[in-house]
Amino acid sequence: MSLPTYTNTFGWVIQYAYEAVGLIAEGTFPDSEKIAKGMNKLNQIVGYWMTKGLKLFAWSDRTVTLTSTNFYPMGPAQTGLNITPKPMKVEYAYFVQASSGSQVPLTEVSWQEWTTLPITSSSPGQPVNYRQDKQATYLGLYLWPTPDSTSQLGSLHVVLRTQITPGETYTVATGFPQEWQLPLTWFLAEELSIGQPLPIVQMCRAKAKEYREDCEGWDVEDAQTFFTPDTRGSFYGNSFS
Repeated sequence: MSLPTYTNTFGWVIQYAYEAVGLIAEGTFPDSEKIAKGMNKLNQIVGYWMTKGLKLFAWSDRTVTLTSTNFYPMGPAQTGLNITPKPMKVEYAYFVQASSGSQVPLTEVSWQEWTTLPITSSSPGQPVNYRQDKQATYLGLYLWPTPDSTSQLGSLHVVLRTQITPGETYTVATGFPQEWQLPLTWFLAEELSIGQPLPIVQMCRAKAKEYREDCEGWDVEDAQTFFTPDTRGSFYGNSFS
C-alpha cells in the first residue's frame, strides 16, 4: 500500500508517531492493528484538543432562522440548526435587523442570570440575551426575549466552535491546519509511548508540550484585546459576586 501524498493526513501522523516511539522502523508501514489503535487514540486527542485554546480555524458563522420560540437546539437533525457534528459552543452571537441591516451583539448570560429574567413569553421583542446549554447530543440556544414578529424578519447569527470530524480512514485529512501536524504527531507519540523506556517517554512528553504550547500561542485573534468591567454583578464585602 502506498503512502498518502498529502502529509497532513491521519495516516502520516500515525506513521510518524509510531516511528518516533520506535514501535516501527523508519519508513515501515504500520500494520492494520497499529493503524486502528493509532486512529482511535488520535481521534480522542483531536476531541480533547478542541476544548483547549481558541481553535480559530474551527469557528463558523451560522444563521439561525427565528420563530416564535425562545429555544433553538443545534446539532445533527436538530430543529434550531441542523449541523454535524454537534457544535461545541457558541463563541458569540449577533442579530441583523431586517429593516436597517444593523448588526446588534447579544450578551451571553449564565444559567443563574437566565432564571432571574422576566418570563419570555409575556413580552416578546428583539433578542438581546442568550444562554447556551451544552448537552451530549445537541447544543441548546435560549434567547431572551422571545423573538417577536418583527425580529423574525431579521436573522440571528451564531459564531460556533465546531468539532473536527473524526478520522475513519488512513488518507483523510486531520482537519487541523498544517502547522498543527507536529503537535498532533508528538502528542500521539506520547500516548503510544506508555510502557516504553523512560527516555522515550520523556522525549515524547517534552516535544508534545513544546509544540502544542507554540501552536496555541499562535492560535489567537490578531486584533488587540480590550477588557471592560462586568457591571452585572453585585459587590459584597471585598469582592464582586
